[in-house]
This record gives sequence, structure tokens and C-alpha cells, in this order.
Amino acid sequence: MKKIAKQEAERKGLKTGTLEWEMNRLVPLMRTMVEFQLEKIMKKERDAVLGYQLYERKPEGATNERNGSYHRKVMTRIGELELEVPRDREGKFETTVLGRYQKREEKVNRMILEMFVGGISTRKMKKLTRMLLGRGYSASTISEINKSVTAEMKEWLSGPIEDDVAVMFIDGVNLPVRRFHVSRESLLVALGITREGRRRILGVSLGDRESASSWGQFFGELKKRGLKGSVLRLGVMDGLSGLENAFEEVFPRAAIQRCMVHKTWNVAAKLPKSIQEGCLAQMKRIFNAKDEEEARTRAQIWKEEWEKVAPSAVECLFKDMDVCLTFYRFPKKTWKKIRTTNIIERLFKEFRRRTRSMDSFPNEECCLRCIYAISRNLDQAWGQKRLWRGDLMAESSTEDNADSGVLGDGRELWVGQDRILEPSVGGVPV
Repeated sequence: MKKIAKQEAERKGLKTGTLEWEMNRLVPLMRTMVEFQLEKIMKKERDAVLGYQLYERKPEGATNERNGSYHRKVMTRIGELELEVPRDREGKFETTVLGRYQKREEKVNRMILEMFVGGISTRKMKKLTRMLLGRGYSASTISEINKSVTAEMKEWLSGPIEDDVAVMFIDGVNLPVRRFHVSRESLLVALGITREGRRRILGVSLGDRESASSWGQFFGELKKRGLKGSVLRLGVMDGLSGLENAFEEVFPRAAIQRCMVHKTWNVAAKLPKSIQEGCLAQMKRIFNAKDEEEARTRAQIWKEEWEKVAPSAVECLFKDMDVCLTFYRFPKKTWKKIRTTNIIERLFKEFRRRTRSMDSFPNEECCLRCIYAISRNLDQAWGQKRLWRGDLMAESSTEDNADSGVLGDGRELWVGQDRILEPSVGGVPV
């Protein structure tokens, strides 16, 4: 036996006595032990259904009896098992060890799904599954495994939402989806944060244009699912036309914060490059004031200095000044997080990173399944993490009022030592 194992190791180019050699020798033995144990369990289950043990006399009146077994293969985390599944004469016995038509252990399905969502192409997936499981899975099998989460995805899209959200971040991202042809479609996303700083994805909607009416319908669906807005204090968004009105109609008690990064980009677009650096550097001081009163004073000084040379840029900022400074009314410890849409942009970065290996999604359901799987993983990762300590409604802290200002897609427009960021792909704000 040892001689055969040694010859097999030499054939595969493995050195005897190494970890790889030992694993190649032990894993088949492990599979044999697991097969024996599972078959033993299934036989006990059949005996319980029949009402008598092997070699025992059949109870009076009992008509059912053993009827041999049938051969069945199932893929598990330790490789493929070959099981003899026992049968009874009347066909009443069904084992709990294996589901009907089950071909793989659920953990194998989850592993393949996680690799796919992680951005591994179906071609590479075939190679990886062959290395890990001893069998390579085709693109059609990967697609079949992905469909196993469809029911979970539908429940997530329409399930109840706990009405404990204090801040809602709203934005859209474009994803390539094939219907009659490949086109980039808007995925509307709402991300919520509780008063204690815990975040979760509230809902997504695919296929609509990023318009005021689409957002209004999206907000209405969130409300039907339980997000009444009883503790909702703030909605953070870019400057899409009509979005603020749509939000106010559904959640009238919440204030609005215009993303200061998008607004700064809007102002930058109206400035000639010769004065852009100085103007934007001074404008940034408005958003780094110690309170709203000082911010408005700085804004007035900035207006007086630049109104003659860049009137359109000044008008662009001042027409939305009130909603740009809303964050000053909240505790200072939250300012870094609530004055930009950076949080949801980082979420979009994750969507793009994990879907980059796909040229396009073959259909809407496939796209939503992938987004659901990514969102589920992120929600789990966020479970114990908090964006701030204490209650959002508590008094202000004395934290430093500085912002890293990094958008999810990583694009930046450098102005001196400050970062003025470009808008999200989900729609250029007005």
C-alpha cells in the first residue's frame, strides 16, 4: 500500500512525506470515513420508518420492508462522495441527510457564489473548482448555483424595513444590463444609518431612469415596506433635478443635505483654470467652519471676492447654500459622515469592483442577484461597526472637522493640497 502511494506521489511530482503528499493520501481516507458514517445514519433513518431493526422479526401487520439501495454522488467541501442511499419497498422513506435532487452540499454552493460575487470569471471558476473540489464547474452550472439565492433576493427586495433610520444616503449607479441589447441602466440605492451610527442597505431598484418620478416611486416602496420616517432626520443626496422635492414629499419631517463634494465640483466646472485653485481653496473653508454662523460669514466674504470675476460660480453655490450647510445643525461628531455622499460612493466602488469581470449582466434578475449577494456580505461586515459613537441626537462633540473627501470611484481633481472630487457615475448633479 505504501509502495502504491509512493508511486502515485511520484507520478504527480510530489515529494513523499510533505504536507501535499500527506493530504493526497489522507483526503481519500477521510471521504471514505464520511461516506461510511452518512450511509450508517441513512440506514438508521430507514429502520425508524420501517419500525424494526435489521435482522429483527417484522412486526405483525407491517407490510413495508427493505429494498436495497441506489447509487448517488454528491459534492461536498472535502470532494465528491459516492453514497449508497437505502430504499424501502413502498417508497415511504426519504432521508434527511440529502435533499431531493441535491447535487452539492449547501456550503459548496455558497463558496462558488462568493467566488463569483468576488469578481472571479466563470472561466477561472472552472479551474479553481477543479483545484479545490476535484471537479470543474461550467458556466451553466455556476449560473444554476447563483439562481439558488433568487428566493432570498426577492425577500430582501420586498421584505419589511425597521423604522429606525436617522440618516438616509441616496444615489444611483449605472450598470450594464442586457435586455434586447446591452445598455447602462440606473440602479437606485438607499443606504440608511441608525441614530447610533449603524448602517445597512435599505433597498435597490433597477431599470428606472434616475429621474424625480423614479425616485418618488422608489421612496414610496420603501415607505410601504415599513420605513415611515418617524426618526428620519436627514437625507443626503447629490443635486439631481427634482430629487429633493421627491424626497420631501415622502419624508416631509427630514432635512436635506446636498453633498458638498458634488457642489464643489459643480462650482469648479464654472471656473476658468487660471483662478480655480485659489477660488476653490477659499470656498472649502466655508465647509470647515466651527459652526453655521461662521460658515455663512465666510461664504459672504468668498462671494464678495469672487462675484465679479466668476458670477456664475458664485450663483451656483449660493442658490443651494441652505441645503449645503444643513450638516452644521447636527452633532459635530457626525459632520464628516453626513456632509457628503462618500459613504454610498464607496458602496458603488464595491459594486463595480466585484462586477468588473463581467462585460454585462445577461438579464435583470442576474444583476439583482449579484447586487443582493454583495449587499448581504456588506451588511454582515457592517454588523458590529459604527460610524460614530453615541446618539445622533446627542450634544456635539469636539472632534476635528476635516474630511478625507474620497469618492467611491477614486477620481479626484487636485486643487492645491485639497481634494475636490468628481461626481458619481450615477448622474451628474445640477
